[in-house]
Amino acid sequence: MNLPKILFYTFLFICSAFIGCNSKKQQTQTNKYSIPELNIATSEIDQNPKDPNRWINRAVIFSKNNMYNESVADIATAMKIDSMNVDYHHLLADVYLKMANSVLR
Repeated sequence: MNLPKILFYTFLFICSAFIGCNSKKQQTQTNKYSIPELNIATSEIDQNPKDPNRWINRAVIFSKNNMYNESVADIATAMKIDSMNVDYHHLLADVYLKMANSVLR
């Protein structure tokens, strides 16, 4: 089996684990982070937690700050709200790739 197939099946497994098993609502808290952009994104989520774009915006900020687990959790939440958005799936794959690359370095 080649590496792309292994990564693809690993991605599918992890996606199903995050989406299928995580039934708790993600709690947010304002001014929880030392990064101002994260606090702004968190307050936006608090204002409208059913908007998947707000979760994705915070996930991107997490990813840029090498906070991959938090990014994955936010993407999973956005995917629960709008599971048909292909961009969310692509972003999740990108975050997993960044996470793997950070471990291998």
